[in-house]
This record gives sequence, C-alpha cells and structure tokens, in this order.
Amino acid sequence: MLRKQMKRSIKKVDTLLYAMGQGISAHKFKVLVLMLVLIFGMISQVPKITLDTSTEGFLHEEDPVRVAYDKFQHQFGHDEKIVIAIKTDGIFKLENLEKLKKLHQELQAEVPYLNDITSLINARQTTGDADSLLVEDLFETWPKTESQMAAKKAYAMHNPMYSNLLLNSDGTFNVIVLEANTYTSLDASGHTVDEATPDFDAGFGDDVSSDEEKAFISDGEIAQMVHKVREITKEYKADNFQIEIAGSPSVTETLKRSLQKDIKKFNGLIILTIIITLSLLFRRVSGVVFPLLAVVLSVLSTVGLIAFFGTPIKIPTQILPSFSLAVGVGTSIHIMAIFFHHFDKYGDKREAIAYTLGHSGLAIIMTSLTTAAGIGSFFL
Repeated sequence: MLRKQMKRSIKKVDTLLYAMGQGISAHKFKVLVLMLVLIFGMISQVPKITLDTSTEGFLHEEDPVRVAYDKFQHQFGHDEKIVIAIKTDGIFKLENLEKLKKLHQELQAEVPYLNDITSLINARQTTGDADSLLVEDLFETWPKTESQMAAKKAYAMHNPMYSNLLLNSDGTFNVIVLEANTYTSLDASGHTVDEATPDFDAGFGDDVSSDEEKAFISDGEIAQMVHKVREITKEYKADNFQIEIAGSPSVTETLKRSLQKDIKKFNGLIILTIIITLSLLFRRVSGVVFPLLAVVLSVLSTVGLIAFFGTPIKIPTQILPSFSLAVGVGTSIHIMAIFFHHFDKYGDKREAIAYTLGHSGLAIIMTSLTTAAGIGSFFL
C-alpha cells in the first residue's frame, strides 16, 4: 500500500515537472529574462565578498569557546601583533641605529590602526638612585659620542627585559613590534568614523561597559596594516639590513593571498576539465557551452548570495565554489544527455525539454538536496 502511494506521489511530481518543462518552452523569453534578472542581481554582489582566514573563523560566533575568547579580548585587549625582525652586523653601529630610528618613526607615522609600537628606539630605560627613579626611552637622548653609544649598548645587552625580546645576545638581530587596535574604526555601513572625543562632563554614573558591543578590528583593517608595513620595510631592505615580517596578522594575510590564489587555480583547472569532458561526451558546441554557462552562473550566484548576507568565505568553506562546479556539471551532463538522446530521436525540442524534466527532474532534485544536506552537516 505504501509503495503504491509512493509511486503515485512520484508520478504526480514527474507530471508536474513535465508540465513545467512545457511551460518553460512556451514562455522561454519571459523565463530567460526573469532568470537573467535574478542571476545578475545576485552576481552584482560578488565584489562585496570577504575572506576570513583568522583562527576564530573556524568557530561559530555563538560557540561557547568563541564567546569566552571574545569576552577575554574585550577585557584584556586584542593580541594581533606584527613582528619585524631585522638582521644586521651590529645594531649599535651608528649607521644601522639611525636607519632603525628612521624606520621606527615612519612605521609609527604611516601604519594605520596602530595602537602601539616597540623597538630599541623607545624601549623603556629605568634608572635611579637612592632618592629618585627615572623612566625614559632608551634612545630619548641620542648618543653623540662613542662612549655614549657604548654605554647605551652595555645597558641594552645586559638588560634582561631586552634579551631575546628586542634583540639577541650578540646584537645582530633586533625586532620592532607593532600592536593593532583592539576595536574597528568602521561603522555598521563600513565607513571610517572618527574616535569620539571624551566627554568629561558626562559624569561617572554612565554605563561604561559599551566595549562589549564594539566590533573587533576587522580582517580588512589588519590587511591594510600588513600591506603598509610591507610597503615601508621594502624601502629599507639591504644586504646589511635584512628584514623579515612575522606575527599572526602577517601569517593570516599570507594565508589569505594563498587561499585566493588556490581558489582561482583550482576553479580554472576544474573548468578546463569540464570543457574537455563535455567535448568528449557530446561532441557539439551546445553540449559544452550551455552546461558550462549554467554551472558557472550558478557558482557566481551562490557566491553573490553569500556576499549579500555578509557571510565571509572561511578556510573550511573555500571548497564551496570548486565543489559546486563539480556537482553542478554532473547535473548538467545528466540533463543534456537525456535531452540530446530524445531530441536526436524525435527532433522535437520542446518535447525533449519536457521529457527530460519529467524523466529525471525528481532524481536531480533529490541528489542536489542530499548533497546540500551533506555540506550543511559541516556547519552543525
């Protein structure tokens, strides 16, 4: 009884899909215009797509671990630091030290979203006697003689607060550490806003816990920092002033560029494979162009929808475009094979379209839904 009921239900769906095929053929231009409007409306959002290669991106925003980590950052600040490692034949040689000072000052003035910068130039120097304590930058007073330089070097080399943090044991390696702002400088619409001027007349009764509602510095802002650091340091690189950039922002930005490169590379290879496969299967231009056009537009529409909803592409979801191409072409081959077989046999294009949808439309819908469910399970 149940089997008969299922057969009747399947027959109804097949009949409905057959009728849909007839309707599409009868109103092909209207359907084409409607689909083009929908497709290009979604594709228009593609330029707004963003990438998130951060470690936090692996976790959902409501994941307990992510929530706890966000609270930690609200309370203690962000830990995004760019580390610039510099190798010389001796940083305390006047020529190298002056170059370091110039680099430090340019980074401090030009790098956006910078909260703090630390190097030997502004490292804390604490001295004192029985009656007073003096705290100043290490090179607040610039050495003018060899003896003054020697005194600065001796202090730095024997200071445990500098050792293996700002410079190594022989002074050939030193670092500049740049710390990013904790919070973004962008408003909800993505425009830069000026920091509000503190209102000291507002009283102390206001709720000052609004930091909990602020968004952390964005991936795009971090990328701008890294790009500016690379641009500036490029001008200072020399055989005796070798520079390497490290730190989580630099690694994340490098990973993002690699991700973008891989997406383009693999999608290109998949499209090439699709063209070859379709050419061998159908041996006609329409059998290559139409399926390829369908899957490419489908992928672009999907990416456009992702961008429209403000969802970034993350490392786990980078396979989505390539996977959609592979699955989509399988569906296209299935449809085109049945269509060409029926059309070559009877020569009726309208009937061939209706027959194809009626014959295999339900199977294609079910396989697409199960594939979507399989991909969706990764987000549970």
